[in-house]
Order: sequence, then C-alpha cells, then structure tokens
Amino acid sequence: MALLLQTKPAAGPLRAGLRVHVLLVLVALVAPGLASAKVLMTTAEALGHAFPGCTTTRRTLYPTPEQQADIARRAGAPFDRAIIYLYQADCGETGDGGVLLFDTHRVRTLEETLAIAINVDHTVRRVDVVSFREPEEYLLPEVWFNQFTGKALTADLAIGKSIRNMTGASLSSRAAEAAIRRALAIVAVLGVTR
Repeated sequence: MALLLQTKPAAGPLRAGLRVHVLLVLVALVAPGLASAKVLMTTAEALGHAFPGCTTTRRTLYPTPEQQADIARRAGAPFDRAIIYLYQADCGETGDGGVLLFDTHRVRTLEETLAIAINVDHTVRRVDVVSFREPEEYLLPEVWFNQFTGKALTADLAIGKSIRNMTGASLSSRAAEAAIRRALAIVAVLGVTR
C-alpha cells in the first residue's frame, strides 16, 4: 500500500505545523514495522513445553577460557560467553530430565532467541523460538526444528547432512543450527544434564 502526501508550501508557523503533521503520519505508518520484535513465548512457557510436570532450577555457570574455546571448537561456531544461564529440570523418579538453554543470536541484522532443551543423554529434546525480530518470512517453522529432535552433537548434525536447509531462510537456518550446536557443546563440556 502506497501513500502519497501532497502539500502546498505554506508560510511561517503553518508550514512548520504541516511538517510536524506529515512527520507524525509517517511515524505512525513506519512504527509498526520498526516494532516487529515478536515475543512468541515466555520462559515459563518454554520450560512447560520442554519439561512438563518437572521441577526446574535456574543455574549460573562460569566457563573458563579453556572451556569456552572447547565449546566453540565442538560447536563449530563462535562462543565467548563468560556467563551461562540455564534451567536444570528434575522430573522425579522417571529420570527424564535435562536442561534448557536460551541462545540469543543475530539472524541477518536482527536477533532471535531459541529455547533449546537437551536430554540427560545429550540429545536434543526440543527447540522453540522464543522471540524473533526479523521479518516473519524468515521465521523457521516448527517442523524444521523437529529435525534436531533426538540428535546428538556429531559431524552429521549439520545443514546439508542430516539437517535440511530452509529455502528462502538460509541465514535463519544457519543461525539456528549454530545455536543448537552451541547448546549441545555447552552440555558436553560442562556436563550439566545430571
């Protein structure tokens, strides 16, 4: 939809008032696009999806520089976080717990946050998009993330191998793959699922 504004030059204060009016109309039309950040679920909802009926405890970890380098090497993706926040799930006698990590990363020019749940056997349990700031056409569908379910951190866990790329959203696919590999590497290096 295009909007054409035609104005005749006015004199003095009227001209300034007209400029302000035109500026306000333009801001009203453009602002919804600027505020496109979409929060798709809360932390509590992400925990409920990943570990229904389980008790979760928030933990703060401080990986050493050596551990950070090991995480980056195993993930095949940059990692330089000195502080990691995660949620450890205790599902009682079933032993069906794990951890949930949130990874915020850049897709193209804006960020998304994924909630990545890892089982006690170091396999992906579930991946949910928590927030997405890019245009919606770059948002990956749930079925794409389901490819990771049950998979461990191996060389085969990569786009073009056991993971299909998403046509039209290649940058989103690569960013998500790196985030999931980082989460699996954090669990492997820091041994936090039990």
